[in-house]
Amino acid sequence: MLLTSLGNFLSRVSGLLRDLAFAASFGTGPVANAFFWAFNLPNLFRNVLGEGALTAAFIPLFSEVESKDGESAARQFASMVFTLLALTTSALAVLTALALLLSSLVLPDSWGLQTGMAALMMVFMPFVCLSAFIAGLLNIRKAYGLAAVSSSLLNLLVAAACLIGPVLNPDKEMRIWLLPAAVILSGSLQLWLLLRALMKNGMILDWTPHFDRDKLKHLWVLFVPALIGSSCTQLSLFIDRNIAVCMDAWQWGESGALAAINYSERLVYLPVGIFGVSLGVACLPIMSKAVADNKPSEVSDALDFGLRQALFLSLPFTALFLVWGQDIVSLVYQRGAFNHQSVLDTWLALKYFVIGIPVFTAVKVVLQLFYSHKDTRTPVKISLSCLVINLLACVGLLCFAPGLKWASLPLATVISSSFNLILLLIFASRRHQHRPSLSCLWALLRIAACCLVATLAAKFAVDSLTAIWQQIGSPFLRLACRLSFICLVAGGLYFVLLRLCGGREASQLIATMRRRKAK
Repeated sequence: MLLTSLGNFLSRVSGLLRDLAFAASFGTGPVANAFFWAFNLPNLFRNVLGEGALTAAFIPLFSEVESKDGESAARQFASMVFTLLALTTSALAVLTALALLLSSLVLPDSWGLQTGMAALMMVFMPFVCLSAFIAGLLNIRKAYGLAAVSSSLLNLLVAAACLIGPVLNPDKEMRIWLLPAAVILSGSLQLWLLLRALMKNGMILDWTPHFDRDKLKHLWVLFVPALIGSSCTQLSLFIDRNIAVCMDAWQWGESGALAAINYSERLVYLPVGIFGVSLGVACLPIMSKAVADNKPSEVSDALDFGLRQALFLSLPFTALFLVWGQDIVSLVYQRGAFNHQSVLDTWLALKYFVIGIPVFTAVKVVLQLFYSHKDTRTPVKISLSCLVINLLACVGLLCFAPGLKWASLPLATVISSSFNLILLLIFASRRHQHRPSLSCLWALLRIAACCLVATLAAKFAVDSLTAIWQQIGSPFLRLACRLSFICLVAGGLYFVLLRLCGGREASQLIATMRRRKAK
């Protein structure tokens, strides 16, 4: 698992580098909007078909076939699913590209760039879906290295295209076409590398157009609920992005709303991706074992532990982004085409998005409770209701709070995610008899109070040293020094206050990590 963690870390770092290069080259505005909209379309199919739903349905069946019928039957089953996935994604890519090209004939001219790029990038969709499928097979073979690292190839090639573009052509609308080319190249290279790795691990996939209906029926039974669940989230994101593009063209004056939301989302999901996923991985085996051993008290203890750690780790980032978010955006992105107006546009989205960091992290913990009970239907039903809530919140905020502009979209996401967390906790209590204990609620209040005091103290300290910061000539160095000082003061005081108040979150987290490392 060390290689997987390293691969995820490299993917996130290379993703941040990609965004830095893109921001410097294109900033915010219609051109940046067009790329983000076009790039999100093949990613929608990848998340639904290539990763989440199909992988969750296929891997248990593959393991079962290999266990019962042997390696040869398992390879035939994998070849059959690979062939079906290749045919399905290729057909979807062609049909979607044709629909996009036809729609460009009736849409306003301002949509021409993004529909054209989206049609071209649909070539990438079969490559990335098949790559995700092959990566799942490599993980079954315990060949984690290349499967984990290969996703960074896309980020590095797109970053390189962003850096080379200004040298080849100063016109943004011309050099943006280098990026779809880099995306398609990365997809084909990734698939080729993963197929070679799979062959070296003793599995050669054949083209098998003759399908076993019984096995596909079993796959379909597992695939449909997972598909509905993953589609809800992806469809919600897709609707938000289309609303952003439409409103940007018709009402917000081509401000680069979608680009600003994407930049802010990258910052928000950095702590969520690290802490939320890690806590989910840590809690699921503990809860599953307790459920299998019929020890409900241990399941509730694991839920308490996960929720306390979620708030303990995520709340400081929420406070940091809320108070000094504009400085963080400036430090991370402001260079090249990403000017002061781009900073303000991104900050407008970020300051409403960050409210949801604790919620997004806690949801990943509570979901493990349902998965440990093998209850996948309840989260799916809740996801469907939250999709409706998200859409209603978007429309309501755009109509009744127009001053929020594109910040309405991340705020609607926070609202729907909050309902998601509340409903998950309610159904966890009613169906599985697990709820946060009173001591857990007191611990959450203690963590929030300590974080608030530490944030106010750090703000007072950094404001009292304004004269010192002004002596630093470089704006970048000045921001870096101020934010480093804030993190040291606020972080140190946060840990000290928690310790004085009897908080054991830090020591419990360290002890858990040591136990997992020992295993």
